[in-house]
Amino acid sequence: MSNDFDTRFQSAGTAAEMARRFPGMHDAARNLWNTAMDNLALTPRMKELVLLAIFASPAGYDQAVVDMQIDRATQAGASAGDVADVLVSVAGIANHALYFALPLAEEAFSKEEILEGVDDATLSAVQRLKDDFVKVRGFWNPERDVLGRVLPDYLVAAGNYSTAAARHGSLTAAEREMIYISVDASVNHMSELGLRIHFRNARKAGVAFKQVAAVLKIVGVVGFLAYIRSSRHLAH
Repeated sequence: MSNDFDTRFQSAGTAAEMARRFPGMHDAARNLWNTAMDNLALTPRMKELVLLAIFASPAGYDQAVVDMQIDRATQAGASAGDVADVLVSVAGIANHALYFALPLAEEAFSKEEILEGVDDATLSAVQRLKDDFVKVRGFWNPERDVLGRVLPDYLVAAGNYSTAAARHGSLTAAEREMIYISVDASVNHMSELGLRIHFRNARKAGVAFKQVAAVLKIVGVVGFLAYIRSSRHLAH
């Protein structure tokens, strides 16, 4: 088994000092991390992009780790386009909060007030967006209909944004579905709705279960990054 864990520290000396000071805990953490990362189902590039996605997601945003992961992903062969694709793809996760908030707003405000200013042209744009979204992304979840009723202009802009990576990004459809799975499964998000959609789409895109399992193993060990990043305080 390769020792990916110790390469995550600031230096080999830092990792060695952490292992010396906290041998039992360090060895256990290193074994679990390496078990997750020592997996041929994903390329080194894809492993680093999955980690980037988790920490770039609005559900787990950490700029220091994002910066570190961009460097590691680039060193593993990711292009600037790959990195941009991941960052653009995961940003839309923030809209999941609206799926929760808007139905409650519908209960509090009258239909007449909500529909004020909404004309036939806007509603037609919503329908065109829906048709295009299904064509490009391969699904439509009913929660988006709430946005169409309450914030139709926003839905059109958000829908166009949500197809941008699929239209213009450098990741394959299979790779992008694995990115979506990683952020929807992450401990800060755990979106059942998103996972059901992206597991199905991943299968359609040719992703094997062993690849999904490899992504989920990475999701399960990201908590060790706090230990790794804190080594500058502990390894002395």
